[in-house]
Amino acid sequence: MTRSLMRPARPRSDPSGQALVEFALVFPIVVLMLAAILQFGLIFSSQIGLTNSVREAARYGSVLSVISDTDAAANGAQVLAYLVGSGGVCGPSGLLSTNVHPFVCAATDSDPGLGPNSASVSHCKYQNVTGSGTYSVRISVRVSYNHPLYLPIVANIIDAMDGGTPGSFRLTANEQMRVENRPDLSAADVGGLSQTCA
Repeated sequence: MTRSLMRPARPRSDPSGQALVEFALVFPIVVLMLAAILQFGLIFSSQIGLTNSVREAARYGSVLSVISDTDAAANGAQVLAYLVGSGGVCGPSGLLSTNVHPFVCAATDSDPGLGPNSASVSHCKYQNVTGSGTYSVRISVRVSYNHPLYLPIVANIIDAMDGGTPGSFRLTANEQMRVENRPDLSAADVGGLSQTCA
């Protein structure tokens, strides 16, 4: 016991340098995590806006009567213009530009943003109950949007995950609704509509 008391005390190391090294190691990871949270928050917000826009466009189209291919083409163009912009061309006047942030009009479907063929509206007919002899029409609205990625390191990681267009993350939304035609439409009434629902 006396021998351990007589042993000289070791000098204590100064811990202030250790905290700086730990901070330097942890800081980049924390910044990367915060950037990823921010980027995925923007993506999630845009997905909600895309879904809401497609649902509202389908609801708008469901009150427009369709019993022929001519009706389907005219009303489909009207719904598409309501969704993406006047004349069905990507622009600042459609539902998507209001609800999706950031909203970008793309030159092609493979660029970040909304390409020229990324949104579609179609109509099809189906028999209400087998053997009933009455038919209904369904509207389908689909959108595919390449959401731009802004944070460089996070963008590289997300690009590797989704395998889509470089510099963007592919978001899609689709909605189907029954068109509010007369409930007693016969096969002859909808005979001018060539597309049958799958």
